[in-house]
Order: sequence, then C-alpha cells, then structure tokens
Amino acid sequence: MDALILTNGNGERIYPLTAFMNKTMIPIDGKPILEHVITHLKSYKIKDIVIAVGVFKEQIINHFRNGSRWGVNIIYSESDEPQGTAGELAKAREYLERKEDFLVYYGDTLTATHLIDFYDFHKKKQGTITINGIKGYPVDTGIIERDGNYQTLIFKEKTPLPILTNIPVFWCSKNIFEISENIEKGKDFSYHVIPGLLNKKEIFVYIQDDNYHYDVGTPDRQRRITEVYLNKQVGIVKVIK
Repeated sequence: MDALILTNGNGERIYPLTAFMNKTMIPIDGKPILEHVITHLKSYKIKDIVIAVGVFKEQIINHFRNGSRWGVNIIYSESDEPQGTAGELAKAREYLERKEDFLVYYGDTLTATHLIDFYDFHKKKQGTITINGIKGYPVDTGIIERDGNYQTLIFKEKTPLPILTNIPVFWCSKNIFEISENIEKGKDFSYHVIPGLLNKKEIFVYIQDDNYHYDVGTPDRQRRITEVYLNKQVGIVKVIK
C-alpha cells in the first residue's frame, strides 16, 4: 500500500505561522505535524510514501530526506506552485498507480483512524473512494430550537451536532484516474472529485466510533491541540475544528 501526503498549500488560515514555514512543519508536542502523520502511517506498516511538496519544500525534504530515519521510504512529487489537491494526485499518478489502492492523507491532519480496518472496509465495498467519517461536529455557540410562536424549546451550549463530518484521509482505488474527469491541476479533491463521483455510486464512508480528528488549520486550533498533546489528552477530545 502507498500513501500520498499533501503538503503543498499556502496555509493562509494559519498565517503568520506560515510566513516562513510549511504548515505541515508546525510543531505539535515537539514534532512537526507531518512527523506525526508519518509515524501514524508507519504504525500500520504503510511504508511507501509520496509527499507532494511545493511551498517551502526544502524544509520538508531536508528534514525527512528518504524517510529511513522513520523506517519508511519517501519520494517527493515536487511542484513550483500549489496544484490543488486533485492536481497533486495527477502529478503523482506515476507513483500511485503501482498498486491497486493508495491512501490520500492531508498533511495538516491528526487522527486516530485505524488505517488497516479502514482499508479492509474499502476493499470490502470495492468503491473508488472510501471517505473517513466522524460523528459529533462541535460548534462554538449555543444551539436553539423554537416552536412556531418563537417559544424556546431547547437550548444547548456548545454541543456536538449529531452529524457526520469528514476527516481528510481517503482510501482510493487506482481506477480513480480513469473514471474521474477532475484529477487535474486546479481541481480540489473535496470540492470536485468526490462530488463528481457521487452519482456513479462509487463513494463509501467508513466510521470508527473511537476516532478523533484534529484539524490544525488556524493559530487558535494549533494552540488548543498543542495543549491537548502536552496534557496527554489525545483521544479525549474527539474533534477540534
């Protein structure tokens, strides 16, 4: 099994941390986010890794090199500018088509997804993409329900919503290159590729009850997630968005 880690983004939402640093190199608990991702992959014996690099790519290449320090094999798909997440797939196609399936992993994502159970589910369903769902999207304000007379019936402060949200870690079958017309520069995996395949009934969703998702997308989230790691509370907070 191969994995493609996407790191070639400008990280505008987490500026100014990304003024001089690739967003996946921001430290969490003393290690770059990307190192946590690679360690997660290695723990499930996923050792053949392609990293899509561009923005501050020298930082990533100089730090990880060929991956031998972490017991993995790393090659780099290099771009001079962001390609879009689907464009990064297109650019790395020659590496990813070597095997039947590959994992697409957004490099600023921390999760406890059991990658082998996830893979087994993907193979069982035989779809083109298996997305990674998690229950309990938190909101930062109170939730109100009312009746037709504007009488307040329910008020819940900062409660998780009972809906499925997406962890940007996907198993893909290599036929994605043949059946999706959106694997090209400038296209987005979540905005173009997945919606474009829904009507072909090629998308399945894996759900893991004890999972968590830490999206390191803004300075505030980075600070909160650092506190979670420092306090050894990983897995207690299910979703931070």
